[in-house]
Amino acid sequence: MPNLIRHLTSFLCLGAAVPGWIGAVEFSQEQFLVSHSVTGIGSGLQMQSDAPSPLDFVDRPAGTQVQGVASVEASTQPLFDGLSQATLGAAHYRFDSRTLILAMAGIVGTDGIAVRPLLTGTREARLNQPDLRPGDCADCTVLSDQVYLGAINAQRSFQGFLPRSGLASQPIPFAFIAGLTTKYFWEELEGDDYLAQALNLDAGLQLEIGLDYDPVSNQSQRDLIFEFSGFELLPTSQRSEIDGFVKEERGENRWHLGLSWREAWPSLASGTRLGITQKSEGGKWPGIAVEGNFKRCLFLRTGYDGSTWASGMTLNWRMIGVHYAMQKHPLGMTWYQLALQAAWPP
Repeated sequence: MPNLIRHLTSFLCLGAAVPGWIGAVEFSQEQFLVSHSVTGIGSGLQMQSDAPSPLDFVDRPAGTQVQGVASVEASTQPLFDGLSQATLGAAHYRFDSRTLILAMAGIVGTDGIAVRPLLTGTREARLNQPDLRPGDCADCTVLSDQVYLGAINAQRSFQGFLPRSGLASQPIPFAFIAGLTTKYFWEELEGDDYLAQALNLDAGLQLEIGLDYDPVSNQSQRDLIFEFSGFELLPTSQRSEIDGFVKEERGENRWHLGLSWREAWPSLASGTRLGITQKSEGGKWPGIAVEGNFKRCLFLRTGYDGSTWASGMTLNWRMIGVHYAMQKHPLGMTWYQLALQAAWPP
């Protein structure tokens, strides 16, 4: 296990050793500020679902505590009223109770990009001379944009109890989780000579404190969770090339800070969770998310981060989970992000 952890750490730190022309702005400059998480809590809201999906680590590098020793997941996501189509796969494997690794790969395709001719003349001239107006673009070149994604994440958890004021004081357990993600993308515009690629690192921390701990059952029914994620941590640039011209685009670092409250209802075998998130790329008001579950079988959730509203649900049955989410984004409506997850053992 120590050798495995060393090799994994070396891979995750690969981004720190590559030349400066490789980097990313959340995979791509703007497109991947959109959440591909299928738990439907909004675009990068820093509240982990209590029915986590392996894809969640793209938004939250720490705290993606997927159930089971291992799981696989497949997701289809027609984005922005069908403008783009994302097809993604993810998996996780738990080496022990403290060490977790997750990975994802996928493709986001955008077809039917018409290359229209430049407009000639002034606006007034085009109003008076029909021959200057653009046609129906029947002969326009049509391009297809393909973005290939890959990411790997490692998380390590540490558990213990906060210092007590005396033997009669209530023990307060805590769980601290640290995570690191290496992510890469390759983009090509089919029908043209445009290529882009990038590699970068994300990191996250999560602290969970049990406020209502029962030493007999070794469980807490009321928890407070702090989460912090940093994105695009390397001072590198995205490299783009078109017709032999190379351009480097420097992106900005981003951070998300979240606080959530989880309340269990043992008599109903159910629970609720409420969270707020402040994002560096967001406005002055934090986003908010809420989730409820019934017998840890049916999960319902919704969230709003100031620009994107999302809702979703999860249905768990033994070793099978089905995730559904929908997002209303400024670029358009994503009516469904659907994923099927299988874990073992259940």
